[in-house]
Amino acid sequence: MLAESGQQPDVKTRHVGPTHWAAISTTVRVADDDIDDADWANSDFQMLHTALSQAGNPPIGGWWTAIDPADAADEVEVLLSWPVREPVPKDFSLDGVELRTGTLPDRTEAFVRTEIDEVEDDLLDDTAGGRLLHPKYLDFVEYLDKNGHQFRQLRQAAVLHDEGVPVAMEITATINP
Repeated sequence: MLAESGQQPDVKTRHVGPTHWAAISTTVRVADDDIDDADWANSDFQMLHTALSQAGNPPIGGWWTAIDPADAADEVEVLLSWPVREPVPKDFSLDGVELRTGTLPDRTEAFVRTEIDEVEDDLLDDTAGGRLLHPKYLDFVEYLDKNGHQFRQLRQAAVLHDEGVPVAMEITATINP
């Protein structure tokens, strides 16, 4: 951890203007063994990307996920989000899924980036409760706490290559709305 290692994680900050977004919201049980199976998420991301593109408001960057508390203690709400150029119209819908839309405000974000090959490293996939978080992510949260940054939500965002292929992942937090 940060305090024990004496190292600062590679945390950077950036100013980001308002960001419109659309997301598919789904509730998952924390104890589900298939939560690591990304097929359902990949399918939902693709379905939303296609629908936004067909509606004339295609995604303008990498997708992100966020996890919020749900009504039950053993569940979380997972948001599968795409940033878009324009606010999503209130009548935009997609059959069979719950949609959420909004705009992240003009803000300062703290973030840490991990290259895809680092993310893919074996982090004890066979441990009870599933794979461990990457140490950079744990250090990032500790860094935010140690520096007094209050945040409501962490977002895990894909950094895409020109062809739309993920090359890195970022964990971001709004530290100054």
